[in-house]
Amino acid sequence: MRDLLLWPLHSTRRLALTALVLLAAGTAAAVLLAAGGEPARPAAPPSPGAAPPAPPRPSASPSPTPSPTPEAEGVVGLAVRFVTAWADRTGSLDHWYRTMLVQGDVTPDFARALLTVDRERIPASRVTGPGTLTDTSGLEVGTTQVAVPTDAGPVSVRLGTDSRDVWHVRGIEPGAQARQ
Repeated sequence: MRDLLLWPLHSTRRLALTALVLLAAGTAAAVLLAAGGEPARPAAPPSPGAAPPAPPRPSASPSPTPSPTPEAEGVVGLAVRFVTAWADRTGSLDHWYRTMLVQGDVTPDFARALLTVDRERIPASRVTGPGTLTDTSGLEVGTTQVAVPTDAGPVSVRLGTDSRDVWHVRGIEPGAQARQ
């Protein structure tokens, strides 16, 4: 067993081959898990004298809210990350700007506007709940708004897509509700 474990260390070619095989195996495992999770296992046979499982009951009423699309979740997540960085006044001013620019993924125009912001005048200090997409029709046309609650009240974050259909923060309105 020891010889098998030390085999890759005898030459750089063996080490590279071992790393390549491990990388391929890890990638294959990740693809399989992402494609469907673990394979289905057969159910255990019922024990003698056990009652058969009850069939699932239909729901009394349909779910009132449809589950959000991955794109909607991504847009809301982007807005919440940006507001979290925007409201955080810990650390240096340079760190604050860099965090907003990286975490917020802002447009170049909005990035220039942020350089004029006096962070000490921002009333919020933290995000207090989940963001809410307030303009779902905008997802199709590449412009939307997300309301993000903070300890100083909700803020409205305007987002839009670029030429590559990547979402970016275009603006923020403290104290305003996002319009529908």
